Amino acid sequence: MVDVNEVYGDKDYLKASDLNNQSWTYVMGAVEIVTYDDGAKLLIHFQDTDKKFVANKTNAEMIKAMFGPETDHWFGRRLTIFPTTTPFQGNMVPCIRVQQEFQQAAQQPQAEALQPLQQPQGQSPLDPIHPNPTAPNAPGQEQTGDPGVGPKR
Repeated sequence: MVDVNEVYGDKDYLKASDLNNQSWTYVMGAVEIVTYDDGAKLLIHFQDTDKKFVANKTNAEMIKAMFGPETDHWFGRRLTIFPTTTPFQGNMVPCIRVQQEFQQAAQQPQAEALQPLQQPQGQSPLDPIHPNPTAPNAPGQEQTGDPGVGPKR
């Protein structure tokens, strides 16, 4: 039996199916602009996985609301991603959505969110920090398994 995702899926980019119905928290690295047939999008590299995340406009606007419009200020910030669904061409299709790390969102003042994050003394940005057990999942979804997109080892 052949899995279509293995034939056509791009292993370099995160997909909703990679997340195994869990939320995951990653540390953002470099952000670049890439152009596709349907326009330009932001490509977010993470410091703790080799997979990249193509942020559509919805996700880019959410990240902008959390960390400001300058992508240089996103570097080192922890971003939680989670699978959900969205309407597309009359069908519900899987997608990835973003939110600020759950605990960080409750503790971080708004003004500080616009400043570049400084790494605490003695803590590596590559320390594994996911899955995020405090981030909410969709109703009925449990955090089990490993989506295979965890930290570099």
